Formats: sequence, C-alpha cells, structure tokens
Amino acid sequence: MLHGPVRSTNVRSVGYSQAERVLEVAFPSGGVYRHDNVPADVHSALMASPKGCFLREANRA
Repeated sequence: MLHGPVRSTNVRSVGYSQAERVLEVAFPSGGVYRHDNVPADVHSALMASPKGCFLREANRA
C-alpha cells in the first residue's frame, strides 16, 4: 500500500486501500497502525482534518 506524507507533527504518512477498506497510519516513531473495514468517507474525513485531532477523537468513539 502506498503512503502519502501528511502535514502533521503526530503523523508521518497515511495509506488507504479502498478495495480492501484498509487504512494505515504511520507515526514519526516508526510505528504503523493498520485499521480494517474503514469506509472511504472516514479516510476522506481524516485527510481533510488535522490528523492528531481526528485520530484522538476516533479513538474515543
């Protein structure tokens, strides 16, 4: 899966496969979190928002 860099101090890059509905978030520390069954609209919302804030709120849900 290709990752694209993002403007964030908390997130290094984001990758998304619409066919597999898989979202990957890479962090500056080198860690990568993989999330399965992610709808395309959630990926779009992530890319349109401040990354750290979005991920923090998503983890509260």
